[in-house]
Amino acid sequence: MIRFLQLVLLSMFLSNTWSDDGTISGKIISLTGKRELVFEGDIFEAKILIWPFINQFEYHKEALKSFNLEGCIKLLKINKMEFSKNNSDLLEIFGLFVLIKKPLTSSLIWKNKDIAIDFKIDTFAFNQTQGRLSEHIVLSQRKDGKIHVNYIITGLVISLSLLGIGYVILRRKKQKKVLNLNDEKKFYMDNFDHLDTREKIEQIYQEKRKWEKYIYNLDVYNEYLNCINQIQYKKNWTSHDLDVAVNTTKKLKESFMESSRVV
Repeated sequence: MIRFLQLVLLSMFLSNTWSDDGTISGKIISLTGKRELVFEGDIFEAKILIWPFINQFEYHKEALKSFNLEGCIKLLKINKMEFSKNNSDLLEIFGLFVLIKKPLTSSLIWKNKDIAIDFKIDTFAFNQTQGRLSEHIVLSQRKDGKIHVNYIITGLVISLSLLGIGYVILRRKKQKKVLNLNDEKKFYMDNFDHLDTREKIEQIYQEKRKWEKYIYNLDVYNEYLNCINQIQYKKNWTSHDLDVAVNTTKKLKESFMESSRVV
């Protein structure tokens, strides 16, 4: 019997040692699994996959909260972090990210302490520069190995005009996006000041998918979810239940991001 236990313990030790020696891989993918276009400065939702990571998690989980890929992609907020139900070695992190600058390659390295993980970037297309437009226009005007000066000037003027128009359009779209986000955020912040009935509490809870992206304090948000889950299925609420729900919900207003705009 003692011999059997020794063999079991030895097998477990060798198994853990083998797992630690394995190569750790990473991916960043969209939540929909479809290809998404992201511009510099945009905030977007994504999922991080890291495997095998079960034996490394405790050493690096704090560093993951400030996840940053070579100054290109930065994690702003973690919505959920857990190991996959289908694969206990696969860590999944759902969250909000910002594209600081366009990566030059399809993979980026994340380093912390003694590990370096190569992250493949799937299902995302980052903004493309238009800086080579003038080159195509100039080359298309080549004839018998000579380029007329007027064609060069015309090509440059057209290129600069298109770049200017493109910049204005892109800038307006980003400003409109920020305005819409700020309007939505203000709408929910105002609603949190007028929560005095069960119906209003339940309505704002049902719409949480629309406003939870503005919450930066996960502890307050988790406290809110726990509070509502404890009382929402009661047939009748007591005045104490209503007071607790109102106060817990109003706390969320203090946890809203100061701004949804990233420069």
